[in-house]
Amino acid sequence: MLCCSAASPPAKTEASALLHPPARHETATWKATFVVLSLAFLVDRASEFATDGMGRAFEEQFRTTPNALSTLSLCQAISLALCSPIWGYLADLYPRTRLLAIGCSAWAFFMICASCAPHFWTVVLFQGLAGCMLGSVRPNVLGMVADTVPMETQGSSYGILLGSGALGGLGGVVYANSVSEKLLFGSVNGWRVVFFTLALAAVALAVATLLFARDPRGDSRSERAAGSFSNFLSELWLLLQIKTFVLITICSALCYTPFKVGTFWVLCLRYSGFSQTSASGVFAVGLVATIAGNVFGGKAGDLMAAKHPDMGRIWLAQLSTTCSIACALVCLLAVPTTPEYSWCFAVIFAIFGFFGQGYSAGANNPMLAAVSPPELRSTIMAWAYGLEIAGAAILGPPFVGLIAQEGFGYIPSQETDISNVPDEQRSKNAIALRNALLIMTVVPFAIATMLYSLIGKIYPRDRDAQLVTSKSVI
Repeated sequence: MLCCSAASPPAKTEASALLHPPARHETATWKATFVVLSLAFLVDRASEFATDGMGRAFEEQFRTTPNALSTLSLCQAISLALCSPIWGYLADLYPRTRLLAIGCSAWAFFMICASCAPHFWTVVLFQGLAGCMLGSVRPNVLGMVADTVPMETQGSSYGILLGSGALGGLGGVVYANSVSEKLLFGSVNGWRVVFFTLALAAVALAVATLLFARDPRGDSRSERAAGSFSNFLSELWLLLQIKTFVLITICSALCYTPFKVGTFWVLCLRYSGFSQTSASGVFAVGLVATIAGNVFGGKAGDLMAAKHPDMGRIWLAQLSTTCSIACALVCLLAVPTTPEYSWCFAVIFAIFGFFGQGYSAGANNPMLAAVSPPELRSTIMAWAYGLEIAGAAILGPPFVGLIAQEGFGYIPSQETDISNVPDEQRSKNAIALRNALLIMTVVPFAIATMLYSLIGKIYPRDRDAQLVTSKSVI
């Protein structure tokens, strides 16, 4: 149900948390920095989606079950969620470009270790360690954007960043699906090559960060002194007092849950008779639409916030979640899951990818920046992202795997080619995955839609209170 609260009077505009915009002579430097930050999002999502796209390769080589496959994503997500707030805390104290370079270098090291892993659980271990380092990306990048870009145009900037991430996700999933199940260079498993390639990309990103990116806060340490662990917890307690932060974090986790189950979407299509190429193609169409959808959603959020400062971004988020629910219902209930209807799936995935992205770029991220204390911007972005990833990882792959296997009778396959699986088992697995995906797509979006109504009542107060506090400090 969409909110129907009245918009604020024209004199009241969406306040900018940024009180010192960059000077004109700094524009060129910021553009170079923003390009590097966009590349960071690209490599970040390429790694995430590539891992999701290698599910069939792991099932084939290590005889893993859906529950075991979900453990891989869960382990990386939990480690990322635990370490992201630490990176955010450090980002509010030290030069963020250096922290980003350090994180990317360590991330590359653990990806190389994963490429050499002899067992599935060794892959899980190194992916978990890589997740700890991957947590350096979002807090540093989003904090620098929040410190530099005026609130009135932040949606567009976040849209470009998330669009770059979607482009990376597209490249990652297509690359992983195309290579991971093959033997390359004679006897090397394709999934090992994928991990090694991602490690090289992370090294290149670390070098580019040191050479071209500049922290808008400068290379000196923050005026805020480093504190003890008790200070770290006290800052978390301070953030928990901001109700908008709590509710947006919950909505982010719920809305991101359906996007964390890409492995099961591909598996569902494969068991329904789609070839590896067609299944990856359908998924890729959705990711291509996501690229444009993030940019569009960010710009739409800015425009709606300009006309309706209190409710514009809320309405956009609710339209996004409602459209996503409709697409899931049509895709999983109305359209026959057969290769003959691959074009129909591609169209639905395109609509889902384009209109289902407004909640993040156009709503959640700008609203979080608006209610953040200036000295804690990286910290609040880190906690929000960490909890979003952890929540989506817990609610997404594990629940889909559990519901499919325990609730609808999914039977793991040990065949190297899905086309060799008996028809009855293949059909049963496709139905089980379809039902599980339906539940874990519609329910999270429906809950988020209702929670955004509550955010609409709280966000204006939190935003205005933070603006008054920031001005009083200055």
